[in-house]
Parts: sequence; C-alpha cells; structure tokens
Amino acid sequence: MTVLYFSVVSRIFGESNEKEIKKLVPDARILKKSVGYLLFESGDRDVVMRLDKENPIFIYSTFRMQSHGTISEAAYLDSIFENMAGLGFNKEIGARIECVDINSKTFYSAKDIEVNLGSRLEGMGYAVDIVSPKQFIYCVLFDMECYCGYADYEGLKKGFIDPDRHYKAIRESKISRAELKIAEAFDEFELGELKGNALDIGASPGGWTRFLHGIGFKVVAVDPGNFDYEKFKKLGILVNEVNDAPKVLKFEDQITHIKCGYDKLYYCGIEEEADLIVIDINCAPGEAADALLKLSKFLKKGGKAIMTIKCMTRNADRYIELASGTLEGRFRIRGLKALPSNRREITLFAESIG
Repeated sequence: MTVLYFSVVSRIFGESNEKEIKKLVPDARILKKSVGYLLFESGDRDVVMRLDKENPIFIYSTFRMQSHGTISEAAYLDSIFENMAGLGFNKEIGARIECVDINSKTFYSAKDIEVNLGSRLEGMGYAVDIVSPKQFIYCVLFDMECYCGYADYEGLKKGFIDPDRHYKAIRESKISRAELKIAEAFDEFELGELKGNALDIGASPGGWTRFLHGIGFKVVAVDPGNFDYEKFKKLGILVNEVNDAPKVLKFEDQITHIKCGYDKLYYCGIEEEADLIVIDINCAPGEAADALLKLSKFLKKGGKAIMTIKCMTRNADRYIELASGTLEGRFRIRGLKALPSNRREITLFAESIG
C-alpha cells in the first residue's frame, strides 16, 4: 500500500528536487508538481522521519497525507471539510489548521478556508487552538483535488506547511527580501539560542543586520553600499556609519556600518571575537568561501558562520562542492539548504574548528 506525501521544495532547482527525492526515497513516484511543491507516493511509511534525519538540501519540509478526494465546484467548502473531518484526529486536544491552495480558481483564500474549517469543527465540539496547539491539521488543494493530513506538534520539525505565510510578518516589514533568508536560516539550523557579536559581510541595504540586531546581537555590518537609513530611523534603530576600515574592529550596542569592501578588513585588529559571521555577497562561491576563511580570524573557535552559495547555473552540486572544499579544514559544515526565500543560491551553515 502506498502513502501520499507533500513536499515544500526549492523554487529554482527543479531537477535537483526530483533527483534528491529519488535518491532518498527510491520508490517515490511523483504525481504532481508546481513551483516549490511536489506531491509523490511511496511504499515507505516513514519518509517524513527519514527525510528529517537525512536533512536534504533541496527538500525543505515533507508532510504525510492521510486522505484524498476530489473537490466539488458546487459544494467547494463542504467537500474540503469532508476530506479533513474524516482523518480521525483527536477531538479533545487543541488543533491548528493550515491550508495551502495551489493554482486555486476560486475566490476563497487559504485563510478563508482555514477559518471556515475551524468554525465547523468547533461547532461539532472539536478543540481548535491556534496559539498553543497540540495537533497540526493541514490540507493541500491541488488541481481541484484535496489532500489532508495531521500530526502531533510534539516532535514536529516544522509546525507549518506554507513558509510564505509563516514568515508573513517579516515579509511585510522587511528592509529587503534577503531578510527572509536569514530568518529562515536561523529556524532551519536551530540557532535561536545563539547570541553575542555578529559580523555581517555584504550587509547593504541592512536586512540581515536588522534581523540580527533585533534578536540581540551586537552587529558590525560591512558593505560599501548604503543602508536604508530611513527605515532604521523609523524603527528607532541607531546606526553609526564609518567610512573606512578601522584599525580595530569593535562590537558595540549600536550598529556599526563600515562603508568599505570586506577585503579591507583583513588588515584590522580585533577587540573582541565574533560569535557569528554572515556572508551574503554577489560573487562566485569560491571567492565567498575564501573571504570567509580570511575573515575567520575575527571568529572565536566554535563560532558559527552562515553563507549564501551563489549558483551561476542550476548545477548546484558543483558550487556546493567548490564552497565546501574551500572551507575544509577550517570549518565543519553543519548544514546546506535551499531555503524558501533563496533564489539561485544555497545557504550554508558551518562551525569554526580553529
């Protein structure tokens, strides 16, 4: 008996998505695909757990689907509810509902559908809890077909099925699109407890800097380009602009923006080591990795690094190998992921080994 699975995958590296699925789930048969999503079936009932353990690069998250049915145009919401209500989830414990609507041709938004389904369940005596749920109920609408599933929140690696909506608050208030990438990286690599000093290379217009400062880091940002100072000012964040590389690098409560190329930092001294270096620069992967190697003199032993690997073509494996090989011996690669907000790039997470 086969099982249905729904995966959130890279929007760019379509061939790599399917190749990775086939490698990790050899009997997988892809049924439907859209930009950023795959629906497949397999005889393996533990695909979700295995993919979480394998930590694939191009597959962001995977959910098991336990019911499937055709959506009726005449009774659109009723047919979706029938599919979801037949799952057999626990009536007594709080549940959150999330819907992903792919290629929708109706006037209902995913949020409209969620509210409707939640209201119906509450009317039948089910516990619905969007603040601290114990269960996660999800449905995917794909070409007038409805696929539903549920899982306990405990042990669930990602408690959401739609990254775009999960990061909506950042998306609406962001300084730049890149800000979403660093937020996703912190979640993906479980860096919520990391604090201290951060060095942001290629920082303009300031999205990564703002994110890091907002979660408590002392940030030195390096980029010859300008920050979006008006947005920083509206947010009440002070930025000290320095027009050239200082003799000594200092991490202070106020953000420091050094307006120079990162290569000028090689000659700086340091007052206090960084706990984190982040690099998002538009250059070849080998050059970015080489910059990280040279700048690692500012990073404490065991310090963390996040770097984007820019892929000039869709042959991502080649660029991953180049960047990883350059860092070998000085850094331990902890993770590689095509995050939902990445375009033609892969996010690398590494740890300094001295």
